[in-house]
Amino acid sequence: MLPVAVFAGDGETWPQWRGPNRDCQLSPRAWPANLSKGSLKQMFRVPLGESYSGPIVTADRVFVTETVGKSEFVRALDRSTGNEV
Repeated sequence: MLPVAVFAGDGETWPQWRGPNRDCQLSPRAWPANLSKGSLKQMFRVPLGESYSGPIVTADRVFVTETVGKSEFVRALDRSTGNEV
């Protein structure tokens, strides 16, 4: 099982494969000067099976895929809590 990380920061969305412009680029923003304890806050962690795609992030949902055995699944998670919707 692999963890999925979603950074809520400014509420930016990731609405399609490879991001808003399909180029895997985030909009410019200030990153923490270092990654010491307390500079980032983990909001939730959800174990997932293997997958070939990245998450889709909307204002209130995170959509993820996973492969379990020979079946593929799409899960919708609440962006604030990580609970399955």
